[in-house]
Amino acid sequence: MVEEKEIIVRKIENGIVIDHIPKMSSSKIIQMLHLYDKFEFYTGINCNSGKIGKKDFIKIVNGDVSNEELNKIALVAPGATVMRIKDFEIVEKIQITISGEIANIVKCPNIGCITNQEPYKITHFIKLSEKPMKIKCKFCEGIFKEGEFEFL
Repeated sequence: MVEEKEIIVRKIENGIVIDHIPKMSSSKIIQMLHLYDKFEFYTGINCNSGKIGKKDFIKIVNGDVSNEELNKIALVAPGATVMRIKDFEIVEKIQITISGEIANIVKCPNIGCITNQEPYKITHFIKLSEKPMKIKCKFCEGIFKEGEFEFL
């Protein structure tokens, strides 16, 4: 019997690869992008990486992500790499980051914040740090870390 040393995830012909996701974080991105409902996808969890030690990755077959979705991914996986694939080749490769200000992507966890009052629908945060992710609401000045805020 031949012992396998590696398991290889096949290349995708067209779609998106999200690489260098912090280990054990791909499930947040899968849920956030509603991948179970939309696309065929492959994921690797807790894989070895020379760049970040351990990582996750997601390959989305025939999928794409909007700029808004890229910003959401950056909140979960700052520094992740997104590659657009066409005919098995990388046609675009970007490293995603969060800018200093985040508008209308996440909901303020402070129930007393004016942004949670009807009919107010605008949210605005300032990024304080990426690792760990910390953001500050411009309206109530509450400071929140990853896991405390939810996406709109």
